[in-house]
Amino acid sequence: MEHPRTPGAVDASAPIPGQRSLWSILTRRPWIIGLVTVCVFASAGVVGFIQPKIYRATTVILLSEARQQGPSAMDIETPADIFSMGEGELPVQLRLIKNPDIGDKVRVALKMAEGAPLPAVSVERVSGTQKTNLLALSCDGTDPKLCRDVANEWVTVYADESKARSGRSLDTALQYITTQLQTIEEQLDDVEMRLAGVQNRNGSLQGESTGGSGSPASDLEAKLEDNLAQQAALQAKIGEAEALLAHEPRLTAETREEPTASAQALKTELARLTLQRQQMLESYRENTPEIQALDERIGRLERQLKITGRETETVTSNVPNDARAALQGQISGLKTDLAAAQAQGAHLREQMAQEQATAQTRTDAQVRYAGLQRSRRVLEETHSMLLSRLYELRLQKEMETPGVQIVQAADVPSRPIKPQMQTLLGLGLILGLLLGIAAAGAIDQIADTFADVDEIGTYTGLRILGVLPYFRDIRTSPLTAAEHTRAGFANAARMLVSNLRFLREKEGSSSIVVTSAGKGEGKTTATINLAIALAAAGEDVLVVDGDLHRPTVHRAFGLSNEVGLSSVLIGVRPIEEATQPTSLARVSVMASGPLPPSPTDILASEGTAEVMRRINQSADIVLWDTPPAALLPDASIAAANADAVIFVLGRDARRRMVRQSLVHLRDAGCEVLGAVANQTRPRGGYYYYSYHSYYGDYADEDVETDRTA
Repeated sequence: MEHPRTPGAVDASAPIPGQRSLWSILTRRPWIIGLVTVCVFASAGVVGFIQPKIYRATTVILLSEARQQGPSAMDIETPADIFSMGEGELPVQLRLIKNPDIGDKVRVALKMAEGAPLPAVSVERVSGTQKTNLLALSCDGTDPKLCRDVANEWVTVYADESKARSGRSLDTALQYITTQLQTIEEQLDDVEMRLAGVQNRNGSLQGESTGGSGSPASDLEAKLEDNLAQQAALQAKIGEAEALLAHEPRLTAETREEPTASAQALKTELARLTLQRQQMLESYRENTPEIQALDERIGRLERQLKITGRETETVTSNVPNDARAALQGQISGLKTDLAAAQAQGAHLREQMAQEQATAQTRTDAQVRYAGLQRSRRVLEETHSMLLSRLYELRLQKEMETPGVQIVQAADVPSRPIKPQMQTLLGLGLILGLLLGIAAAGAIDQIADTFADVDEIGTYTGLRILGVLPYFRDIRTSPLTAAEHTRAGFANAARMLVSNLRFLREKEGSSSIVVTSAGKGEGKTTATINLAIALAAAGEDVLVVDGDLHRPTVHRAFGLSNEVGLSSVLIGVRPIEEATQPTSLARVSVMASGPLPPSPTDILASEGTAEVMRRINQSADIVLWDTPPAALLPDASIAAANADAVIFVLGRDARRRMVRQSLVHLRDAGCEVLGAVANQTRPRGGYYYYSYHSYYGDYADEDVETDRTA
């Protein structure tokens, strides 16, 4: 928030601390952000480095799709067709491929110890292949070679099991068709024999009349009735089988006995210690204490395993329901028999119609002969159909496509999937930047110092009278403006004097109180060097040490503190005797004098205003060095009896204390000429900083040259 700069007191509506922009905080404290960012980034790298590396090996497999249409040979469904349709369902395949028994077979194939832990196995459909049964079987573990071997062997074992299941279903189908063929062939032989008998007995089969109970019409009628009864019986059986099939689940629970979790844990620990022993044998001998201690642990585990190894627990898993498959096969056979019976019935009805149409002209032998011929034709067609299906199944067995095909075998993974170092480092960098920004903001709020000179003017509403740069020898040499005339500090003091003389001519200020918000901000040094610069400009200057708590002015000039301001205030010495000349022309000093027990009461006592008025008239310019305005009321009392106030702000000046001090001065009716930024370091972007950075550095180098000369 922009605040107008007006000479004098600060408005109470000045902006409160904490409204500094984020950009100013970041540009002021980049080292905090950088340090926190580097620490968090390095911590992320260390975390990623110490975490175990997880590798993933993936084998891509293709599952044969289920047949969407029935068999090509006369729509006869065999148990092989029913199995292939069930086996081709993806959910069933996913359950079968995760069978724990496969893990045991993989351990045996890879020659691993019984119960040895395997990498985690997962199966999922390959993305982008929703219309095909393309699956990816992945193994995740810390050993990349073991992950590859397990992934490939797991798929191999499952492919072998799938092929074995498919082969068993084809064998069952072949056996079923062969049995049906044998039955039809027997019936066909019987019909052939009956045809031959009729021909032998009746010769040309002409001229015989029909009728009677033994006529062909009555035989056909009896056969048709038997056929209808057979169809009804078959339909009843099919209905019963379908009712049973509806209550049979696709999967059934299969229970088996497995070692308990404690036994498996013992086996795992025993395998780990055995592997550790093999690794230690590379560095130790058999008789070393380390190997012997490990052997004792292995022995104890083996004894415990003998005790707990016989304990088992029942494990239940879902497997395809054999009863359901048997019912489906039975229904398929019944439907086949029903189709044959229906075909035979159709032929019988046809034969009955023909027999009735020609009953008056055909003999019983002719009718019987014709019926036998039709029966032979039906049996031959059925035989041809079954024989075609038999050849089809044999061809299918010879040219059978594997139910599981390996599209891409797993390779040894070269890069771990966890931890993701790039992602981890990226998150560490982002988190570090955020924490760094938060830390910079928190430190800025805690420190509550000014960012630069511009902020001092904006925040306080005061004009900037001058900027005194940091001088490394200021504590040991407070008279810098006199001793190092070419130093940047001395030039800054002379610039301050130029601004101050302009204001004095404009506002008529001859007595000036120099104060600050807190201690250690360099107000005494600023007062002394301001006096030196004013004296160099031709002014008679009196420096009054108004700090009756911790006076320091007399030590800077090397003077005595036996008499001074306190002596004048209590009336034991006149002003002339309390004023001491210095080694600098036109500069005199009134020390604080003996420290009274209650300095604030002395300054606030009656007659003090008159004494201070006479002191202010004893020189061209009188500079009062007072205690911090935020800590003691002495500065406000002295400022109330002076013409103006100069407010000094050190590098570590707190904004809250500055605000409080200026409000106190305003309440006391004091006029603040402006502010002096002390102990500043050149950082660019401001006129005074640029000036000191250019001229002050060269002056400081000259000072160093003079000292070493």
